[in-house]
Amino acid sequence: DPVCHLSPDHALVTDAVQVANEEARSDAEILVPRPHRA
Repeated sequence: DPVCHLSPDHALVTDAVQVANEEARSDAEILVPRPHRA
């Protein structure tokens, strides 16, 4: 995830990634985003 979780655009990017993942893997297991470790 190249967008910092503190960025105002983070939710937009996260939503776009989830949509892309759902389209690419409609039958795959659900991926849960994890917080980044610094």
